[in-house]
Amino acid sequence: MLIHSKTIFTHSVGLLLVASCLGGCGGTGAVGEHEDVAAAEATLESPDWVSCPACNSIQAVLGSSPGDYEVCRLRLSDSGAVEPDFSKPGYYHPGKVYQGGCWSTYGSSHVIAPKTSPAVQLLNKNGKFTYAWQDMPDGTTAPLGNAVQSDAEPQHSSSPLYVCESHSADWRDNALWHPGKYAYNNRCYFAWGSSLLYHQAPPTSTTPIRMLVVTGQR
Repeated sequence: MLIHSKTIFTHSVGLLLVASCLGGCGGTGAVGEHEDVAAAEATLESPDWVSCPACNSIQAVLGSSPGDYEVCRLRLSDSGAVEPDFSKPGYYHPGKVYQGGCWSTYGSSHVIAPKTSPAVQLLNKNGKFTYAWQDMPDGTTAPLGNAVQSDAEPQHSSSPLYVCESHSADWRDNALWHPGKYAYNNRCYFAWGSSLLYHQAPPTSTTPIRMLVVTGQR
């Protein structure tokens, strides 16, 4: 059943706020239908991310088929280096698992860390929430309202990063779907081979973009 995206968004944000306030915080933790959606959007970060190496014992959310890459995110420093030291600043950039590593992007290149690194997290397929890939409509540049947020980029006014996927439109790739990150400039960035590729929103028939969305709670 297809649920209206605004309903998913407001309800799922409320659930995420409740999860984040289990340790105690002001208010009820729920977001009502008439709350400021833009303000609530910053909280839309799933509690289902699991840090590695414990991540190797879960079933991760997969990218679309063909491809079926596990969805991951990689903690990077301000300079784009892998940052497993949690005493230092770091920000999570979404990507895909390939050949035993989490591949994400930063600047004009790809960044990789093995799944054994504590800087890597995978999104649990069997966690608190359910997920699905949803096509960005033609003419759309804004992230879908119920899109899964990974982190925010301090270099770009703390703009949120979202989980997206696209394909290379290259015949050698058989149009595999590659999970990546949707950034402040309305681009879906993904690692492909030794390259960084991106597709600019709004999407087209040859440069499609999908976003990972929350569809419900278990």
